[in-house]
Amino acid sequence: MRYRIALNGGNATYPWEFVGGSALSALQAADVTNITSTSYVADANTPTITLPLAGDYDVTFSAAYLNQSNLSAQTNVTAATSAPATGAGDALAAVFRQEVSSTPAVLTPAARTIRLTGLAASGSLQMYHRVTAGTGSAVARSLVAVPVRVG
Repeated sequence: MRYRIALNGGNATYPWEFVGGSALSALQAADVTNITSTSYVADANTPTITLPLAGDYDVTFSAAYLNQSNLSAQTNVTAATSAPATGAGDALAAVFRQEVSSTPAVLTPAARTIRLTGLAASGSLQMYHRVTAGTGSAVARSLVAVPVRVG
């Protein structure tokens, strides 16, 4: 991966601004099934990006959720962050709400882009998942990070 960055003397913490190049990305074809935790968890195959430079990044994460339990009003939540505490993680999350009464296999895709600031060099971004009730699965997961300002 190659970056084009330009010096911006107005920001002492992250003096370099991203002006072009490829994004960092992690794709995961393997599904995570049987999500039952109401706290954020990452599975062994979760998409992960190791950040080459400290700074601020625009992060896009996407997944499709499958309701496995025929549970009415189940909500699946996913977050892309380096520290997914349930309260703080919800602010960085995308919510996938599923209204299922008697038919399983309702696939709900969604994505969200957020700006994460003050990330450490060599830190990692991961996708974390939780449900509010019942059992869910996440499929076709992707994580993309584009630097904004780095130092």
